Formats: sequence, C-alpha cells, structure tokens
Amino acid sequence: STLRLFFRWARANRVVLVDPTKDISNNRHRAPRSTILSMTEQRRLFRRWTTDPDAHPHECLVGLLALLHAASSLELRRLKVSDVNVEQHTITLGSRRHPVPLDPATWTALQRCLDHRHQLATHNPHVIVTHITRTRTIPASDQYLWRVFAPSGITSRPLRATRLVDLVAHLDPKLVCEAIGM
Repeated sequence: STLRLFFRWARANRVVLVDPTKDISNNRHRAPRSTILSMTEQRRLFRRWTTDPDAHPHECLVGLLALLHAASSLELRRLKVSDVNVEQHTITLGSRRHPVPLDPATWTALQRCLDHRHQLATHNPHVIVTHITRTRTIPASDQYLWRVFAPSGITSRPLRATRLVDLVAHLDPKLVCEAIGM
C-alpha cells in the first residue's frame, strides 16, 4: 500500500510514466485484530465508569457507548447535542438508521458529559468538547479519545470489538450489521 501511494504521487507529478503497482493486488484478508475483554475486565471497567467520581466524564461516556452500544470512535467524536433526544433517552449515532436507546448508566454518563460541556461555556455543537475545540466547531481528535482512556488502560477498539462479538454470537449477523449501520 505504501508503494501504491508513492507511485500514484510520482505518476501524478510526472516523475514516472507508468505505475508499476497498478496491477498488483493485495489478496491478504484483513481480519479484526482487537482483543476481546473478559467478563471480569468488562465488570471492572463498568464499575469504574459508573461509580468512580474521579473518572473523567468523557472517559465514562465514550467507554459505556463503546462497550454497551458498540459505538465507533468516529461516531463518538461526531456525536452532537442535537443528536440527543431528552424525552425518549435516545441518541442518533453516525449512520445508524434507528435511534439508540440508552440504559440508565449511559444516560447518567451523558448527563455528566453535557454538564462538563456546559461548564466550558462553548458554542461547539459536539457532545465531547475539549479545551482546544471549545472555541471552534470541530469535533475532538481521535488522539484525545486515546488520551482520555489512559487512566483505565484501554482504548475504544477492544470495547467495541467485545460488544460486536457478543452481539454476533447471540443474534443474526445480518441483523447486527443493520442495527449498527454497517
């Protein structure tokens, strides 16, 4: 893939006349490589995000949405305040066709996150607002999501993978793909 990028650039800038990587295919199947969390680890993280007052509101919300609702980091970063339905306790995540109903723990984490956002006094439309994005209208960076998980020692990818594996093991994979928006 790196050679393809280089030769595409070289051909566009007329450094070479022909792209030698044009007809080479990469037949290697790329399977997900995320680790799946044990039930003990899931319980430890769930307790941290629901009972620990020192846990950052963003860590709690992102962790619970990834672990319980299989939210991707892109869906989490792009979540806006307008996507939250207060009356029905639902949110709209990314390209999912149906609103996602929130359990009480996730709803509480969302409220903490919105309170934190209110303390920053921002006009940024996103739910996850940092000190850098508070004066802008851009979403938080992917690196911020990595840093917010540092105290728990996990990232959102294994959390989401754990939920997806659990859903596919108990439900029809086609239904899971439809519900998640894949």
